[in-house]
Amino acid sequence: MKRIILITSGVLLMLSCTQGKEQRMNLSIFGTHFSKESSIAKKARNNYYNALLEEQASISKDDQKDLSRTTQRINILSPLITEANEVNNFIYTAQLAILNQHKSNKKGLINEGSDFVFDFIDFHGDLKKHVVDLQKLKVLIDNFKSLAKKQVQNATFGTQEFVKMQNEAYHFDKNKYELNTDPHETLIILEEIESDFNQYAQSIVAELAKSFDTNRFAFNQIEEVFIPASDNVLPGQEFTAKVMIVASNDLENQIEVQTNQGEVIGIEKGIATIRYKAPASGTMELSGKITIKNKSGVPYSRSFSKKVSVGEKN
Repeated sequence: MKRIILITSGVLLMLSCTQGKEQRMNLSIFGTHFSKESSIAKKARNNYYNALLEEQASISKDDQKDLSRTTQRINILSPLITEANEVNNFIYTAQLAILNQHKSNKKGLINEGSDFVFDFIDFHGDLKKHVVDLQKLKVLIDNFKSLAKKQVQNATFGTQEFVKMQNEAYHFDKNKYELNTDPHETLIILEEIESDFNQYAQSIVAELAKSFDTNRFAFNQIEEVFIPASDNVLPGQEFTAKVMIVASNDLENQIEVQTNQGEVIGIEKGIATIRYKAPASGTMELSGKITIKNKSGVPYSRSFSKKVSVGEKN
């Protein structure tokens, strides 16, 4: 299926480069589509790696076995993350070089750290002609593919076969993209290349992370949690609410809560209840730490805090 997606988007893009402005404008809507897909895949890729770094930081130095195992996994993923970031940085720099010429309305363009999100329907501006050296980009992508093959040599057969299949399915041919001097078309092409690459790279990292069984959390129940922003609203007032799923296992791995104020009076279905007593006036800073351990006993902690204003009695 991945191969079909890559070929289809490439054909669409080739058509856009050879047809009129109306067809190119129709394809421009893919700018946002490519941008968002690219950003999601990139974040997912880095999340797997960051989970290992967090696990490494949580393991006691006395636990040499778990520490050595986690460090080994980090050493496998780290070069892949670095090479993938090289591809992303090249594309970002190329896009930035084009956009730095853009001094007019920037509607339709969002700069999110090391990513751009384009909506080419709204994006307008006088951009000068610009050509990107796709040969350099192809070298960076080929470096990632070669490294992916190398890093899984000692992995299980299934992981090796998966990486081989993905490497064969994803083949970036610079001749497929007829980069001309139209800067808007160049931006669209770069977005498509990056989106396809990030999804491919994320699939490699995800497969390796799955073979590591990185998080190893065990859950046996889920619970919905619905939190309106306020229990009291005025007629016609707009307000928000948050809803989420809480996965838990109170029998084998109950969460632990440390609160700097108040008292934990119960933990059930992954949800802790804390009792507080408000002061006579002013504000309260409610804070603490919540921790869950994976199946190996490695703790994952998150801090929480919230300021509450103390109102007058009615």
